[in-house]
Amino acid sequence: MNYVPGTASLIDDIDKKHLVLLRDGRTLIGYLRSIDQFANLVFHQTVERIHVGKKFGDIPRGIFIVRGENVVLLGEIDLDKPCDTVLQQVSIEEILEEQRLQQQAKQETEKVKMQALKDRGLSIPKADNLDDDPCHIFLRTIRKLTLSITPLVRILAVQTALQLNFCGKWHFIQLQSCTA
Repeated sequence: MNYVPGTASLIDDIDKKHLVLLRDGRTLIGYLRSIDQFANLVFHQTVERIHVGKKFGDIPRGIFIVRGENVVLLGEIDLDKPCDTVLQQVSIEEILEEQRLQQQAKQETEKVKMQALKDRGLSIPKADNLDDDPCHIFLRTIRKLTLSITPLVRILAVQTALQLNFCGKWHFIQLQSCTA
């Protein structure tokens, strides 16, 4: 077996059933039909699978194009292996209602946490207030960079300065008038 670098290694996987996990948390299942040099994927007979507790539901999506940068995980589904899952398949309406209830419960929990922090004198700025602030745009960019190459980057953040260790070399960045 010869090693083929990059997305060319997926050529053998075309026309096979795959599961793909996206950055936004969605799970897609479908037949891989095409791929390009940027790892953009085209799926056929795609379903979006939603899991809530021990239940799941499949929403038919048809032909689905996935931009390569949004793929977290891609794996071939073994059609020959018997399914020994303990999950219960439910209708689309039922799984969407379960998902809505789960999201409401999560929001309520977050409200309680935010109130507890506020009662202790702490506050977390809301993301919608920070969109235009250049300091926060910079910090979000650094966080994204850290997430994408975590083994190479270590960050030590202070309120007025940022210290980066990138590829073994320390970089100091002075943040002016920025409250992080």
